[in-house]
Amino acid sequence: MSRNCTSYAAAVTNSNTDTQHQLVTSNIRNKTFTGIADSAASRHFGPVTQAPNKHEPIQVTAANKGIMKSVAKRRWNLAQELSNKGMVAHEFKEMVNPLVSLPQLVDDGCEVTLTDTAIKVSKNNRPIIRGPRDPITRMWTIPFTVNKSQPEQALHTIDLTPKLACN
Repeated sequence: MSRNCTSYAAAVTNSNTDTQHQLVTSNIRNKTFTGIADSAASRHFGPVTQAPNKHEPIQVTAANKGIMKSVAKRRWNLAQELSNKGMVAHEFKEMVNPLVSLPQLVDDGCEVTLTDTAIKVSKNNRPIIRGPRDPITRMWTIPFTVNKSQPEQALHTIDLTPKLACN
């Protein structure tokens, strides 16, 4: 039986050229990602990073009313200071870019600070995650890479090392 969740993500269209600005970049082959800091995502959601695994699937209704069903559940080690509760992520074959859930981080005891240029996530008064604000979309982003030494067989844990991109 799958559970239902709702998540919303936005894209910005340039009205002058009718081209969509890419909010974030992901390159699964090179294990590099830039996630969107999302206050409307109930959990961390993202693309499939390894083979699907056995888990209790969840269904997510996207902003376009499309329904996605998770194919994997993993731990995203966004920062070593997070508990397992702060690292659990659901992966979907329909997704290209990760959504980093701000509610999930706050529920894990983090404080999130958004400025006009950056996002900072702190735990116990110590910054643990930082990322820039995209100047075109005005979305806060969190760049990170998957640790390439992580064995492919470890399907339930992915070591994501954040790049501290700003002060």
